[in-house]
Amino acid sequence: MTQLTPALAAAAATGVYGLRTTDMAGLAARGRTLGTEAFFDITSNTPISGRAGISMFRTTSGFGYLARGKANTPYEGDLLLVTRGTYKTSVEDWLTNLTIAMEVGPGGALVHAGFNRLRETMQSQIDQSLRAAGPFRRIHIVGHSLGGALATLNGATLIARGERRVSIYTFGAPRVGNWAFVRWLDNNIGSENIRRVFHPADPVPMIPLFPFFHAPPGDAFALPNTDGGIINPKYHGMDDSYVPGVGEMSWSGLSVVGQEPDSGIKLQRWLAEGGVTNGFVMGSARLLGLIGDALAWILKRAAQVVVGSVLTVGATLLDRIASVLAAGVEASLELSAYISTLVRAIFKFLGRAATAAKDLSRAFLRWVLELLFRAVVSTARHALDRLGD
Repeated sequence: MTQLTPALAAAAATGVYGLRTTDMAGLAARGRTLGTEAFFDITSNTPISGRAGISMFRTTSGFGYLARGKANTPYEGDLLLVTRGTYKTSVEDWLTNLTIAMEVGPGGALVHAGFNRLRETMQSQIDQSLRAAGPFRRIHIVGHSLGGALATLNGATLIARGERRVSIYTFGAPRVGNWAFVRWLDNNIGSENIRRVFHPADPVPMIPLFPFFHAPPGDAFALPNTDGGIINPKYHGMDDSYVPGVGEMSWSGLSVVGQEPDSGIKLQRWLAEGGVTNGFVMGSARLLGLIGDALAWILKRAAQVVVGSVLTVGATLLDRIASVLAAGVEASLELSAYISTLVRAIFKFLGRAATAAKDLSRAFLRWVLELLFRAVVSTARHALDRLGD
């Protein structure tokens, strides 16, 4: 089985942005390429469009393409499906990114509603292109940023139909679905067929927070972080970050970051020790990662002592999370201490005085979570605002 090289996958994720407002012929007339022409035939293809945003604000624009591998190349008999990320001046794309409701997605698990609805607007075009392409050996699905979320969902759609010859490659992608979705995806095609590349200081892979998770649940590929571990929007761009970051390296040459099997034990120890934040500074990527992991772990523990689940479909996600945390405070002194530690860590990340939290009411916890969510989303918006055509 031949996988795309990191460089080729990165070239595909970069070049597709050129199709936002034109087709293949228009791109050629501008002297631009998609970066995949040496291995895939793109001359006879029509861009796949999608409608981003909500209600009256939705507009249609080019989001990707499907191409067949050329003869006498390593990808002969393969297909390539590429989708782009958010364009900096498109308010419709922003609205899609900030829709945090969940709904049932491919495979029957819960996924990000905004990403899934955008995927649905282009599904008929993808299906038509697949029918026209005919039989294939393997399909490689690629995307950056929002395009990475779409790549994950496009792959999941094919898998839900029984297709297993799927490889997914994402760069700087946000989280797409809940834990059940991630496990379902991994169980059906395996972690080795989901190549997630991220920069530790890129804010976009850090959103949305719980109850969303990254696929695969195991290994991912991290680019070197040479900026002191502070979240920085400049690390989100393909040209500025991911293309030079992967260079000409092989997948085995990239730094692999795995999920630690005893992460729950380490999180509990961190919380029990008061969430020591010495050495962390405001905006620390590592601290935000600990906060996100700790929030998920605490909610799992707290959900055992309350009726219902934070994973319920619907609006007011922050209200649901805050309610479960508040119930945990009332039910257990241990959970109350852990949640107090979590609040202090959030204040540290935000650059606020990390004093002991005396009021752990639902209203207070919701306020703290909203401060955190808004700060992370704001930084991610700055990252996405750097994207251009």
